[in-house]
Amino acid sequence: MATDRAVLEGSRLPLLAFHQALIQAERRRYAAAHGPVTPVEFLQQLLTSETLGWLKPMTALILEIDERLDDKTASPQALAESLGRLRALVTSGQESGLVQRVSESPELPALWAAVGESLGSID
Repeated sequence: MATDRAVLEGSRLPLLAFHQALIQAERRRYAAAHGPVTPVEFLQQLLTSETLGWLKPMTALILEIDERLDDKTASPQALAESLGRLRALVTSGQESGLVQRVSESPELPALWAAVGESLGSID
């Protein structure tokens, strides 16, 4: 059985690829509604807009996972907590509006499935 560290390491790249594609899809959606936006302007919107605030928990989780993996002395409990949060994100994503967002962009379903597969939790 894989350790929590190994599962997090295996999930990291699929999660990053999904997150990057999701942000790009949201940028296209935002630009369609508000007009063209530069990368800096969109970053500002990501940081301050309530409309895009739903992305913050995933972004924070990615930072947390990176910190845990960089910390070679991270406790098994800390790693298990991060893995639990990632599994909860995948599970809640299946039940929340995230699935709708995923289905609205052609590149996202395969990337989302890869995150789940890395955890063994999406059919």
